[in-house]
Amino acid sequence: IEAFSLMNILNERSTTRELSFKTQDSTYETVKVKLKVSDRGYLFGLLDCIGELKRVVLDSQNRHDSDSAKKMFELMHDLFKKLEVFTEYSNSISKLKLKIDIARHAVNDTSKLIQK
Repeated sequence: IEAFSLMNILNERSTTRELSFKTQDSTYETVKVKLKVSDRGYLFGLLDCIGELKRVVLDSQNRHDSDSAKKMFELMHDLFKKLEVFTEYSNSISKLKLKIDIARHAVNDTSKLIQK
C-alpha cells in the first residue's frame, strides 16, 4: 500500500487500492488491477507513505526544486490530516497510535525543513 500510494501521489492520482505497476525494459507501465488488503493494512500503508513523502520532499530540496518540495509537503500534510482522525480507534487497533505519532513527527519535521 505504501508503494502504491506513493506512486499514485507522484503520478497525481488519488490514493486508491486500484493501481498496480510493473517494470518492463526499465520503464513503468501502469496496469489497473484491484489490490486486496485489510483495512488495517491499508491504513498503516498510508501512514507509512507519509514517511516516504518526507523523503520525496528532501530529494526535491536537494535538487533545489522548492516548488515540488512544497507541493509534496502539502499533499503529505493533507494525507496526515485525513488519517489523524483514526486516533480515536487507537484503543482497538494495535500500534495505531504509535504509527500516527510517527507520521505526525514526520510532518512536523518536514514542515520545519520547508520553512527554512
